[in-house]
Amino acid sequence: MLSSTLQFFDRKMAARRRRAAQRLALDAVQAFPTIIEKGSHGLDTPLVISLTSYAKRFGTLSYTIKSLLDQDVQYDRLILWVGRDDYDLLPSDVQILEGDIFEVRVTTDIRSYTKLIPALREFPEAYIVTADDDIHYPTNWLSTILRGYVPGRRMTVCRRAHMALVDGAGVTTSYASWPHSIGDQIDPGSGRALFPTGVGGVLYPPSTFSEEVLNETAFIDLCPFADDIWFFWMQLINNVERRRVGSVEKFVTWPSTQETGLLNDNLHLGRNDSQLLALERRYGKLESFIGRVDPD
Repeated sequence: MLSSTLQFFDRKMAARRRRAAQRLALDAVQAFPTIIEKGSHGLDTPLVISLTSYAKRFGTLSYTIKSLLDQDVQYDRLILWVGRDDYDLLPSDVQILEGDIFEVRVTTDIRSYTKLIPALREFPEAYIVTADDDIHYPTNWLSTILRGYVPGRRMTVCRRAHMALVDGAGVTTSYASWPHSIGDQIDPGSGRALFPTGVGGVLYPPSTFSEEVLNETAFIDLCPFADDIWFFWMQLINNVERRRVGSVEKFVTWPSTQETGLLNDNLHLGRNDSQLLALERRYGKLESFIGRVDPD
C-alpha cells in the first residue's frame, strides 16, 4: 500500500515538473527572437536542419520552429518536409516564419524517414542535423552538437543516445533491455555501441552513409517503423564513429503531442526487436560490427 502511494505521488510530482518545464519553454518561445548575434558554424559546406511534421502536430509546430530559428549558431537552411495533404493544412503561424532561412517543402510521405531521407537526396554535400517537431530546443542545442564534432573524423554527433548491447554469446539483446538516455559519450568497448536517438537531434556530416541508406524499398520492408535503427545500421555498415555530447537532459515536449507517435508502438508491440532481426538477416549481425561483451 505504501509503495503504491509513493508511486502515485512520484507520478504527480513528475507531471508537475513536466508542466513547469513546458511553461518555461512557452515563455521562451513567446519572447522569440532572443538571439540577435549568432556565431558562425565554421563548417566547410552548408549546415542544414531538417525535420518533418504532420497535421496532428501542427497546433504546436510553430513553437518548435521558433526554437530552432532562435539558436546561437547561424546555420544555412531549416527545411520542414511535409506531405501534400498536410501542406494544404499548414497553419498561418508556421507559414509566416518562412524566409531566407526557413522553408517548407512538399515531399512524398515516407513516415518518420521524411525527417532525413529527402534532405540526404537534396543536399548530399551538406552537414545535416535532424530535429523533431514536438520539442523545444534550447538556444545552445545546436552549438553543443557542433562542439562535439571533430573535422575530418568519420563521425556523427547526437545529444541523446541509448546503448546497444550484444551478450557474451554474440546475441543482440532486446531493445527494451538497452540502457536508455545514457551518459556515455563514446562507444565503451566490445559488445556495446552508442545508438543515437533522433529526439535530441543528430549531426550527419557529408558521406556519413553509402547509397544504401536511400534504398527506400529496403528500409520500408525491413525497418518501416524505426528510422533511428535504420540510420544506426547504415552508420555501422559505413564504419562511422558515434558520439554523444552535452548534459543528459530530458527535452521538453509540447502539451498534447505525445498522444500519437511511434515510441509506444515500437516498445510495447516489440516492433524494434523484429526490425533489428530483419536488419541482421540482411546486413549481418550486430556482433559482426561491435563484437560481443568481454568476459569478466
